[in-house]
Amino acid sequence: MTSARVSVTATYVGTATVLLRIGDLTVLTDPALDPAPADYPGARPLRRTAGPALTAAELPPVDLVLLSHDQHADNLDVTGREVLGRAGAVLTTPRPPGASGAGRRARALGEPDGHRRVHGRHRHGDPARHGPEGTEHVTGPVTGFVVAYGGGVLYVSGDTVRHDALAEIGARFRVDTAFLHLGDAHFPPPATAPSR
Repeated sequence: MTSARVSVTATYVGTATVLLRIGDLTVLTDPALDPAPADYPGARPLRRTAGPALTAAELPPVDLVLLSHDQHADNLDVTGREVLGRAGAVLTTPRPPGASGAGRRARALGEPDGHRRVHGRHRHGDPARHGPEGTEHVTGPVTGFVVAYGGGVLYVSGDTVRHDALAEIGARFRVDTAFLHLGDAHFPPPATAPSR
């Protein structure tokens, strides 16, 4: 028995935000939707210089948000949090802050073998790392996603740097389409992890 091919369309919204239509499912990745300019204070301040290609009001109803993490405004900002509140479901990191900070619709994915079946499609949480090994205490948890759908496999890297565990994705899945969150963020190196 062969399965029917499912159509996929993608609209790049900005930063790590992509609006996907996978058959009849509407998926949004890392909703960063605040208008520009925007400044985000904190230990690692951010400045948004370009607004999104679509405003939150222009988005169709969102069935699923793939949220790589919720601790940085370039992946989830104030307007993005409002969109989470209207989304059918949110898949995110397996431990706080992601699973709790994303609201009551959030479902945690385990690392790296987390798996959820949502809207008839399989989603996997896959290895991601925010920075060099040993910086996790500063950068926080992050996840990528593999979405298997009617005859295809879509990979969303999440906010990750290149690291050895990414090779596992190619070994486990035959990826048709990949969205790689490649950026050019700069910040001073973090202090070393506290001793245990």
